[in-house]
Amino acid sequence: MRLDRFIANETNISTSLLFKLLRKRAVAQIDDSGRRKRLHPNDRVSIGMCISLPCLVTPKLKAATVKDAGKAQQLIQRHLPIIRETAAVAVFQKPAGLACQGGSGITYSIDALLQTTGVAYRLVHRLDRNTTGALAVAKTRAAAAALTHAFRQRLVSKNYVAVLDGHPRERQGTIDNALLNTGTSCLAITPISTEQQIQAAKHAVTNYKVIKRGVFNGRPVSIVALDIPTGRKHQIRVHCAQILNCPVLGDTRYGDTVKAAKHMYLHLVQMTIPDVLPNGEPSAPAAKITVKSPFPLFWQPVFDALGRAATMLDHLLGKPSANVRRMQALATAALAVAVVRRRRAPWGLGWLERQGGRLAAWKAAVLWWTVLYLARHMDDVLGLHAPEPLRAYYSRSFYRATWVFTALDAGFWTAMTVRPKWLRDVLSLVFSAYYLVCTDRAVEKVRKVRALVTVEHLRTSWNKGVDNPVLRFVRSLHEPRLGVRRVVRLGGSDRVDAAECHVL
Repeated sequence: MRLDRFIANETNISTSLLFKLLRKRAVAQIDDSGRRKRLHPNDRVSIGMCISLPCLVTPKLKAATVKDAGKAQQLIQRHLPIIRETAAVAVFQKPAGLACQGGSGITYSIDALLQTTGVAYRLVHRLDRNTTGALAVAKTRAAAAALTHAFRQRLVSKNYVAVLDGHPRERQGTIDNALLNTGTSCLAITPISTEQQIQAAKHAVTNYKVIKRGVFNGRPVSIVALDIPTGRKHQIRVHCAQILNCPVLGDTRYGDTVKAAKHMYLHLVQMTIPDVLPNGEPSAPAAKITVKSPFPLFWQPVFDALGRAATMLDHLLGKPSANVRRMQALATAALAVAVVRRRRAPWGLGWLERQGGRLAAWKAAVLWWTVLYLARHMDDVLGLHAPEPLRAYYSRSFYRATWVFTALDAGFWTAMTVRPKWLRDVLSLVFSAYYLVCTDRAVEKVRKVRALVTVEHLRTSWNKGVDNPVLRFVRSLHEPRLGVRRVVRLGGSDRVDAAECHVL
């Protein structure tokens, strides 16, 4: 019999504490000479073995006992809905903030809550505390063994979706960097890692693909689909933060020290597992169960913000209000209808009108794109979108000024290494014009520079209005012109020279 099964059968230790002791290798075998040998969970137990267990004190976890079983049932019904259930497996929708297993500082865990249901649920895999998505739980010991074997043999497909803080350089790729578990966190192996770290690390592979880029709460973010053939501790979070330099939004451990979001945006959206029977046998040859997990509600603002990327017109109008957006959509549709009602085609489209019949081809194209435009902006027309919280605190002039200065900083920083000076002045204005249109790129450029800002970057930003002749000329047009009316000479002494005071 396996060691973990033997201890579970012969003692009254909880499942969460048992797994914790086995992970820390706190269980040992004492031989005849009194020496201790650490044991692994899959070691076999034989007759005559002397197994040493640590002093089993009451764990810090407040387990869901019979006394608060009613509250545990309410938590399960409210926060752990079942997505898919068979005779041997149940797949729950895991919420954010609820840990899979107990530990220090954890009041309730999924493992402890499920013990109050009367069904012998057993966890077969784990998700981080703040990660959401599908969580598969076995109902029998045989089913748990079969699913655990499937996870170890990488027969399970897990597809994640994450919101990253920043834009990865490549649209898609594969991260093949081993991970070193340091206890509370993990470290990705890089070429500068030591030989000891490389030997202790475990193989980890993450495939990613950028789905959408945009701006959320003033920060450049990316919605990324991820697939992990290997399941290591904090694998996605470490690979994104330390290899892509784009941590998961809301991940305070591997991301920014300042919390950028209230939640961590990492979600297990789809999982495919073998379809097993209660006895652990497959229900049919190569039978699979595919479960899709809906996104939590706090993801909706991200989808709304990235559904329509910030355009140059939005910044030019200074983050227009709902009424301005509605008038913008209706004015565009009215202009398209006015163009279609013309008897003669606009310049350059006359040959298309001669090709068509009653409804010319160019009119059909304009009507089709007008319908698509209205469908895309229907939330603005009907006023169904959520208001931006920052819009009430800043004026439109502030947004316009921020847009212009961000584009200028990004353009001048891009061309700051160009020689000679006249070419640098020209390219600085060209790049600034580009960043005025591509606002997302400007925000990303400024964010990356400010992360590793130097004195040269600061000098370039401060002196751009003086060093560049075009900006110096524009600046001179707006500066007030003051003339000297008279000069007052202050008499000096033998120690202090005379000074002149110009009265303006």
